[in-house]
Amino acid sequence: MQSKNNLRKENNRWEKLIEHLPVMIFESNLKNELTFTSKSVYAILGYRPEEMTGRYAVDFFHPDDRERLLGNIRKKLEGTLQENTKYRLRKKSGEYITATFRSSPILQNGKPVGIIGVAIDISETAKLEKELADSEARYRSLFSHSPLGIYRSTPDGRIIVANAALANMMGYGSPEELQKMNLEEKNQQSGFGRALLKKKLEAEGEITALESMWTRKDGTYIWVRENAILIKDVQGKPLYYDGIVEDITFRKNAELLLRRQRDLLNIAQQMAHMGSWEEDLLSGTVLWSREEYRIFELPEGTPASEKLFFSFVHPEDRHLLKKRMILLNCDAGEVEAEYRIRVNGKEKWIRSIMTSHCDHNGKVVRLYGMDMDITKEKKQHLRLEKESQLLKKTQELGRIGSWELDVKTKEVKASRVVI
Repeated sequence: MQSKNNLRKENNRWEKLIEHLPVMIFESNLKNELTFTSKSVYAILGYRPEEMTGRYAVDFFHPDDRERLLGNIRKKLEGTLQENTKYRLRKKSGEYITATFRSSPILQNGKPVGIIGVAIDISETAKLEKELADSEARYRSLFSHSPLGIYRSTPDGRIIVANAALANMMGYGSPEELQKMNLEEKNQQSGFGRALLKKKLEAEGEITALESMWTRKDGTYIWVRENAILIKDVQGKPLYYDGIVEDITFRKNAELLLRRQRDLLNIAQQMAHMGSWEEDLLSGTVLWSREEYRIFELPEGTPASEKLFFSFVHPEDRHLLKKRMILLNCDAGEVEAEYRIRVNGKEKWIRSIMTSHCDHNGKVVRLYGMDMDITKEKKQHLRLEKESQLLKKTQELGRIGSWELDVKTKEVKASRVVI
């Protein structure tokens, strides 16, 4: 009696243990009919044990997995399949989960009469594995096909990883050839300095949009823009420098050419005492050349504006100049004006040639102008005009005449007194 009670208690203990295990336990006969399912099946699949008992087990599996399942059942019964297998199980809601199965034959008198097994829901793990695999595939594709150079180097200068774009950028035939180079020995980052690069990374952890000059395999130089981060181990020791590099040589050369052209323009404008300006009528932005600042005797970089410009224009000339500027429309071509400006107590004469730029709707959106300092020329003209008037008065008062003969045309010009 005691023995039966102990056996009953033992069975109850195992039944309670099975009920609380986070795995699905099942038994099936040789017809693949379910003869037992643990209560945990309900929590995972949504079926009560009575809904599954007596049902054809294969019906609960994904249609694409059933042929493989039946083949593996035969192998299990024959004792030729040992490893775990993965299948997709249909929940009562119609969704599928991924589970890993481990099973073995039920033997009576040495002969198989069914299968007993356990299944563990690994859907989340499978999902994470798929996401990881997809992420790795995307990274490999990005790494291989990116037009930007990608690398991983060690603090001692070894290149652990490099993509084809970086190898091509540096003039090497393959990433493998590039990886044979040591950055510490050849100091490829010549414009920035390997030592300074390491110091900045180890102090700040990353660098962003760093522009520097690198040396290619053939000894020529390229300009690059680099973003890099420092990877450390758990003790905080530097392990790797991971970086992305963009070749900006064309942009740098274009900037250099543009800078030289601006310098030449500034020199030419300085020699001709001619400044230039432009005004964006949509934003109100006004830009002055270096010589324009010299004409107005202002520090270069002083914020320019239309209001600032007119504050220098002589009060008697402002109205006339504004009337001339009103003529700047899409059909006006060039508009000229002469006016005076007052600069640091001095009066200067300016000749402006202005034009406009219109958008596709025929609206003036930008003005351009060239301002020439004609003060010296204007003073000479005024002095000559004054002297001419004085000479004319003197001749009239002294009854003195003058004449001029053009030898070629035989044309004679005479003053009023001679006539």
